Amino acid sequence: MKAKFLIPLLSLGMLTSCALQAHVALADNVNTTYLVLSSVGRYSGDMEVKEKFPDLFLENVVVFKGAPGTALPTSEQITATSGVSFLNWVSYDGLGAPSVYTEVPKEDGKILYAYFEGGKGGQVGPVDPGQEVTYTLTGAPEWITDDGCVIFAWVWGNGENGAWVNCVYGEGAKPTSFSFTVAHEMTGCLLARCAAGTTLPDWDQKTDGPGKVYNQTNDLTLTSGQYNYTCPEWKGIK
Repeated sequence: MKAKFLIPLLSLGMLTSCALQAHVALADNVNTTYLVLSSVGRYSGDMEVKEKFPDLFLENVVVFKGAPGTALPTSEQITATSGVSFLNWVSYDGLGAPSVYTEVPKEDGKILYAYFEGGKGGQVGPVDPGQEVTYTLTGAPEWITDDGCVIFAWVWGNGENGAWVNCVYGEGAKPTSFSFTVAHEMTGCLLARCAAGTTLPDWDQKTDGPGKVYNQTNDLTLTSGQYNYTCPEWKGIK
């Protein structure tokens, strides 16, 4: 009797294993794409919309899930409140024209931005990456460049990881304003006070000398279209 049931039981186990493998393969084939609607965008589909996404420094985001190649929401699901019309989804690499997407990318966790046009407001969305943007922070303390210390900006957002950017100092022996230029708008920044001779700051450097970060400001949230800010409060690095 045991021999008679051996083959059916093995077959059932094989089917179960295949089903589990198929389920895992299907799950692995689903990517999450973060669709940023900007302040004017509205979404009428069934995916989750997060008003704030602090981990990614983003706001008004559709958390869109689907296999690579799945169609992204179109103008039938994307509307706007300012008389402009949804045009397409784009991503910026900071090197040239934006890349347009109509389907879920192969990369999991890709951040795409809604681009709108028309109406009295014209284009609404991230600044063209071909147009450089300069941010200026004023009101820093006078001691910030003492002992030959140098100031850098750490910037992030718009689908990019944090990056170091050189600063241009304001006038005077003890400048209290600092500017930096990036390829396109960012969503956040901070200033860092580094050891004399630093050409590339290193957050992880513990020893004193070029590269060491002594102080940083609190995070500053950057608003689209606004490029002048008051410098946040400074604090030491532990």
